[in-house]
Amino acid sequence: MPFRFEHVKNFLGKPIMDSYGKSLGRVVGFTVNAKNEVETFDVETGDGEYRKLKGDRVKIRNGKLVYIYGWRVEANILERVYSVSLARLKALDTLYKNGEITGEAYEKLKAMYNSAIEELESKKVSFIESLKRRVETLEGRIKDLEYVLAVLKLQYILGEILPDTFNEARSSIEKGISYYRSEKEDIEKFICIAEKGFTPIVESGVRSEVELSEKPGFKLEEATSTKPLEKPIEPLVVRVEE
Repeated sequence: MPFRFEHVKNFLGKPIMDSYGKSLGRVVGFTVNAKNEVETFDVETGDGEYRKLKGDRVKIRNGKLVYIYGWRVEANILERVYSVSLARLKALDTLYKNGEITGEAYEKLKAMYNSAIEELESKKVSFIESLKRRVETLEGRIKDLEYVLAVLKLQYILGEILPDTFNEARSSIEKGISYYRSEKEDIEKFICIAEKGFTPIVESGVRSEVELSEKPGFKLEEATSTKPLEKPIEPLVVRVEE
């Protein structure tokens, strides 16, 4: 959910960083819609350049503005939708085994959920490929900074730069390397989870397969807060943005 203008107006002129701690610049303006919701944060990057950050990807953490990259948002959506879909399919199998639904209904619902999962699997594969390209980009940036750091150390040893200058420059480079490594490791962790296969999760109010199977003589009328299995699968658009 995007912020309303009154909730973030005091951050004008304040810094904004990404979720890995890297500074993205300072907020110099907002784009607000008719509902007074902030659609974009206008950010001055410190080198005379400006960029717009999507308002619904900005969070407030510990009193500071934090921007969540598009790939992380899409990864969270993919994992949640995929896992819920798997849980629904497992719950469907349990209902059929317990004789709670007819074979015809079971086959129809199973075909629908299998089709949804196949579509999600295709999107997952393509998303993972795009994330691997992002990892390659980050690895390239890390190597570039490591080279710059090596040159800096050489210049310092040769006495070509002063200690204070060296320490300041080294600190800045090492921070950059740390930021890129953190994002790279985060992406690699998600890729590992996705390639192994997501774990079925249950939405709030929906009984799990274990709960259904462990309760003797479970009947549908006993469930007081079960959501319908026919709930449509959420649409998912997967893309990677910086």
